[in-house]
Amino acid sequence: MVVAIVDPSDQRRTQRQAEWPGARAFASVDELIASDTEIDAVELLLPTTQNEEVVMACLAQGWHVNLQSLCNDSRAPR
Repeated sequence: MVVAIVDPSDQRRTQRQAEWPGARAFASVDELIASDTEIDAVELLLPTTQNEEVVMACLAQGWHVNLQSLCNDSRAPR
């Protein structure tokens, strides 16, 4: 069950909320941590530069973490 969505993009948050209407939406992991949302586990897909900080923050909450690895961080068009 998806209970929360975190995305810094307003547009993507709105889109994800339409896909998971029961989930609360947050602009940052810090907002999620500060909320009263009950979390057991998180699925993370982040730019590699954010991995350590976000994973450690989630683990500090006692959440199980599954970190997906991006094949390519480049946003350059191909």
